Amino acid sequence: MPVDPLVFGIDPSLNSNSKIWILVATSDTDSKISEIRNAVVEARFENVVIDKELSMGISRESFDHVAIVCDSATNLTPLLGAAFEALRPKSKISVVCTTDNQNSSLKTQVTLAGFISISFPVVPHGSQVVAEKVAFSSTETVPLKLPAASTSKIDDDIIDERSLLAEEDFKKPDTAACGVTEEGKKKRACKNCTCGLAEEEAGVEQPVAKSSCGSCSLGDAFRCATCPYLGMPPFKAGETVKLNNIDDF
Repeated sequence: MPVDPLVFGIDPSLNSNSKIWILVATSDTDSKISEIRNAVVEARFENVVIDKELSMGISRESFDHVAIVCDSATNLTPLLGAAFEALRPKSKISVVCTTDNQNSSLKTQVTLAGFISISFPVVPHGSQVVAEKVAFSSTETVPLKLPAASTSKIDDDIIDERSLLAEEDFKKPDTAACGVTEEGKKKRACKNCTCGLAEEEAGVEQPVAKSSCGSCSLGDAFRCATCPYLGMPPFKAGETVKLNNIDDF
């Protein structure tokens, strides 16, 4: 005997051994459950689970049909999520709302839960939507087709850094003779001096600059127009000051 779709919207084409899960979440839950139980007996469905709250013992993809009986105040999000996990691939869900004009809201929520092929059976009162789970398993794993590892040898030209140097670059400079002189004589830098003696010789004292003002050490305010120390900061009298001989022009 076909089941009244206004009760819990089960597809009458299901056989009596089909495993069905009915979730009841209305303000009059107890009376609605009693009504549903009578309809189940009348329809001769033998394998039906009726809950008024989510159960931890529901196995994944173990049901042929899930029915949710609700009203406009019901939060369908967790119920639809549990129903999606509990349904086998391509199995159907029916959502029966005891409140009129809820088709648009039901469609949105059912779609967001991942169901497809949504339809709206014509009912005398209330709202009802029927949808289907996708054809593939939500627990199915798909192997990733990774590209095969390349075994080709990288043929980059690697240049030996040592090959960029000339033979002379590997020779250590001979500094043994630099500054070697007879006892009592001043050391002189050799031709290719690298020990720093040549730089020292280049920095020999310059001739002492002479000025007619005699106030060179006091600063520009006391210096004459021809003072060689013009532009330099004051210094102590008798202190050796190196003059800048670079012409700015």
